[in-house]
Amino acid sequence: MSVAILIPCKDESENIQVLLHELALASRQFTLDFKLEIWLCGASAPDAQYPWVVHSHPELAAVSVQEAIYAAANASSSDWLLVMDADLQHPPAAAFRFLQSLDILCPQLWIGTRRSLVALSPPRRIASTLLNRLFRFRTGLSITDPLSGFFAVPKAWLTQLSVDPTFKPLLALAKAHPKQISEFSYDFYARRGGSSKLDWRRSWQTLRDIWR
Repeated sequence: MSVAILIPCKDESENIQVLLHELALASRQFTLDFKLEIWLCGASAPDAQYPWVVHSHPELAAVSVQEAIYAAANASSSDWLLVMDADLQHPPAAAFRFLQSLDILCPQLWIGTRRSLVALSPPRRIASTLLNRLFRFRTGLSITDPLSGFFAVPKAWLTQLSVDPTFKPLLALAKAHPKQISEFSYDFYARRGGSSKLDWRRSWQTLRDIWR
């Protein structure tokens, strides 16, 4: 079995060296029984040796986060995919704890749920809370963090979705597999680099997609 970590890096390429270094440090604390590779979707990898294969695709910086994830997912030969952000709000150590907790022989949608939203700015905290409540109201699914950017899924589940530049793939995955969802809680950190891509337009698109 094999797992690929897909990391959208649009506007956050300056974080990559630190992120890969911290992932390497974290990997020494865990024993994983499967092959691991990392895909940088929108950035180049620094000239360094890591304990896993690193694929860099700087050309994916020109497309949306969703399209970058789909492109890397289709190019990867791994059985499972773990999606995490490059802004270091998803701690590298949490990524390896996440991987260690997966039952990769049992198809599930695993969602990383933030224990607290205090690291978010007040406007983002309000928007996230309202959108999460709307999602639970519209779907009847009691998911703690349905807008998470930190999730793991069998590759086939993600690559079978249609590509939409604005739609959050996690929402479509939750709708397609409502009875095969598990959650993994982690500490959400303050942003250490890059800039948030959440604005009123993106919030409106998410609101529209949830309502539909």
